[in-house]
Amino acid sequence: MTEDAIRKKLADLRSDDTVNLSAGSRRVYGTFWRDFERWCGKNGFESLPATPTTVVGYLMHRYETGLALTTLKTVRNAIASKHRLAGLDRPTNSEDVKTCLRLLRRKAAKSANRRVKPKQAPGVRLEHIKMLEGDRPLDEELDGPWLAPPFGLKWTEADERRHAMDCAVVTVMHSALLRTAEAADLRWSDIVPLANGQARLTIRRSKTSDEPMTRLLTTRAVGWLKKIMPKNADPEDRVFRVKTGRAIHNRIVRCLSDSGIRPGATGHSPRVGGAQDLTIRGASLQQVKEAGGWRNLSMPAQYAEKVRPEVGGVNLLEDD
Repeated sequence: MTEDAIRKKLADLRSDDTVNLSAGSRRVYGTFWRDFERWCGKNGFESLPATPTTVVGYLMHRYETGLALTTLKTVRNAIASKHRLAGLDRPTNSEDVKTCLRLLRRKAAKSANRRVKPKQAPGVRLEHIKMLEGDRPLDEELDGPWLAPPFGLKWTEADERRHAMDCAVVTVMHSALLRTAEAADLRWSDIVPLANGQARLTIRRSKTSDEPMTRLLTTRAVGWLKKIMPKNADPEDRVFRVKTGRAIHNRIVRCLSDSGIRPGATGHSPRVGGAQDLTIRGASLQQVKEAGGWRNLSMPAQYAEKVRPEVGGVNLLEDD
C-alpha cells in the first residue's frame, strides 16, 4: 500500500461523520449547522469554508437572540466539526472566536447577577392526577346540562375520549418520568404488559442517550393506556397520536394549568412530579436519577428540595 493510498483511507475516515460523531451529536450538530448556513446565506457570507469573522458574527447573533453560552459552545463545535470532516481548516481555532466566547461568557456572568432566575416548572403529583381523573361530570349529572368548560353543554363521547387521552398522557409521563419528546415518540410496540398489571416501557432514544432505556409503568398508567388503545392498533402507531413534544406540552397546559388543577403546569411538570413522588416515598437521589435518566444528581436534588418535608418510607409510584 502506498503512502497516497494510506492518506486517502485516512481522509475517508475523517470525512465519515458516522465514525467521528455519535448519532445524537450528528442530530444536534446538523440542526445548528443548517441554521448557520441559513444565516450565512441571508447575510451574504460563505459557510464552507467560513472565516473567523463570520463565525464571530454568528455567535454574537445567536447570543443576542437568547442562546445560552453552553449551547453557543456546541454551535462552535458543530461548525468546527463540519470543517474538519470536509478536510478544511477550522475557523473556530481563531483567536477572534476564542476572544468572542470569552467576552460573551463574562457578559453572561454579569447579566446573571441581575437576572431573575427562571421559575421551575411545578410538579404534577399523584394528587393532581387524581384530580384530573375526577375532572368529569358525575353519573347523575350526565342527563343534565354540563356547563364547566371546555366540555360545553353536554358530556359527549368526544369529551370522554379527550379526557381519557389527557389522563393517559399525564399518568404515563409521571410514571415513567418522560420528557415531552419521549412521550410524543412513544409507539405501541414500546409497551410490553407484565403479569402483575404493570408494563415495561422502552424509550428508543432520549436527550441524554442514543441507547434504548426501559422504565416501568404503574397499573394506573396501564389502565389509561387500555382506554385509548385502538382495536387492532398498528405496533408502530404513535401512542398519543402527535409528532412533537410541543403538542404534548400544549395538552398538559390545557388539561392541568388552564383547568386550574395545577396552575402553571408545563410539559415538564409530570416528570418533575414523578421525581418528587419517588422522593417522598423514600427513593434516594441516585435512584431518582436512574429512574429519570439524568446525567447527574443536580436536577433530582432540586426537585427533592421542594418536597423534603414530605419524605416518607414507601419507594413506589404505585397507587395508594
